[in-house]
This record gives sequence, structure tokens and C-alpha cells, in this order.
Amino acid sequence: LLIVISMSGCAKRTLQGNYLQTTPADKQQKLAADAVKQIAKIWPPAKTKFEMQHAATDPFGVAMVKSLRDSGYALT
Repeated sequence: LLIVISMSGCAKRTLQGNYLQTTPADKQQKLAADAVKQIAKIWPPAKTKFEMQHAATDPFGVAMVKSLRDSGYALT
């Protein structure tokens, strides 16, 4: 039973991006810009490359990718 329960987590669909679906686009951009500021405190731009695991198609993801690139991060 424990194995079945632990394996069910692998099949679960995970949400990506901002989980609030009603957040306006301008707020998504502000959230992404703030996230990049926090990332920059740990990983310096122009010296850090992020490997994206999936395409950013939601408004937050698109804003995040743009903000990362504008800040000097390499994305693959």
C-alpha cells in the first residue's frame, strides 16, 4: 500500500507558473521581476545559465523568461 501511495505522486499533474489564474498581466510582470531580483541575490547574472525544463506559455512564465533574459541570464 505504501508503494502505491508513493508512486501516485509521480503520475500527478503539477501546476507551473503562478497558481492564481485571476492575476492581471501587469501583476504577473511585477511578480516575475521581483522573483528575478531575488534570484540575482543568489546567482549573479552573466555568470549563470538556467536550463528550462518546459516551455513558458503562461503569462507569469513568459514574463519570467523575459525578465531573466533582460537581466543578463542565459536560458536554454
